[in-house]
Amino acid sequence: MTRNRWLVVVLAVVVLGGAFLVVARRGPARVTVDVGAVTRQARFRSTVTASGEIVAMRYADTAGA
Repeated sequence: MTRNRWLVVVLAVVVLGGAFLVVARRGPARVTVDVGAVTRQARFRSTVTASGEIVAMRYADTAGA
C-alpha cells in the first residue's frame, strides 16, 4: 500500500474508535443501590375493625363475554 492509503486506514480506525467510545458511554444513567445485611424482624400484622359496606369504585362489563 502507498503511504496515503495507510494514512486513510489509520484515520478511519481512529474515527470509528472515537465514535464507538461516544456511543458506549452514552448508556442509561447508573442507579445507586443501598445494600445491607439480611436480618430477622418481628412479623408485621395489621387489622382494621370497621362497620359499613364495601362498594366498588369501578365495575367490570361482563355483558359482552
